[in-house]
Amino acid sequence: MVAIYIPFCAGAWGVVGHKLTAKIAYTQLSPAVKDSLKVYLDQTTIEEASVWMDEIRSDASNDSLKPFHYINMEKGEAYNPDSTNNIIGELNRVIRELKERNKYTKEHITVDLKILIHLVGDLHQPMHNGYGSDRGGNSVAVFFAAGGANLHRVWDTDILEGYI
Repeated sequence: MVAIYIPFCAGAWGVVGHKLTAKIAYTQLSPAVKDSLKVYLDQTTIEEASVWMDEIRSDASNDSLKPFHYINMEKGEAYNPDSTNNIIGELNRVIRELKERNKYTKEHITVDLKILIHLVGDLHQPMHNGYGSDRGGNSVAVFFAAGGANLHRVWDTDILEGYI
């Protein structure tokens, strides 16, 4: 496997983290769900689909997707389910649409699946459901592997890439 380094201002698991979480998730799917993924993703693997949202981030036309990679909640704050401009709201939207997939085009469902696969990975990265005050660990300086970095980058990318 070739690891591609994504600068951490991207704000998501690195390529390795996303592909690994997707690969693990795939092993837990039923044969029927795997067949359905093949229909909607065509030749795209679940690992390739898992990094799609990060690959399209640099295109300004996709800026509306940026808030969906995370949710910020400060200590003692309760989750407000009415706030949909975050990872939880977006996951709820795509899950609802996937349950009603007969109402949408194949292309729409394909995008929803790519979003679902990516965001489930992001949701399982602790810095993506953290404190807005420290920018999900981006403002927390740490020393790791003989170098300085921020906590988010170390957790997302550096630790995993150090073990490949």
